[in-house]
Amino acid sequence: MPRWRKTTRSANFFYQRLGKNQFSDAETRESIDRLQQTVDCVEAALGADGRPWLVGDRLTIADVCLMPIIDQMANLGLQSMWEEAHPNVTGWYDRFAARDAFARTYYRGTRLTEIFDSAG
Repeated sequence: MPRWRKTTRSANFFYQRLGKNQFSDAETRESIDRLQQTVDCVEAALGADGRPWLVGDRLTIADVCLMPIIDQMANLGLQSMWEEAHPNVTGWYDRFAARDAFARTYYRGTRLTEIFDSAG
């Protein structure tokens, strides 16, 4: 089976579960563990040679693809997963958040927590 097909099947499973049931504690823990592994990998990549971005001195598609995940973690209050123990991730996020494009993308009222909080 092609890799894209497996990914599509995983996404379909996720969205089907999202609408019908809450995730179990085990599934939630596994998700948090995977997010922590991602943060650890980003810290290692950035700390390997002190570079500001994942692939070097310039922002690339690698950074752009990862930013929504890290930003959503921050939006959900999970930034404690990197703030103290992962200074390179903190710096990376701060550099990204300082960009004009970030402000145009993540403007007030677009975050899930704002949308769902206002929905009651």
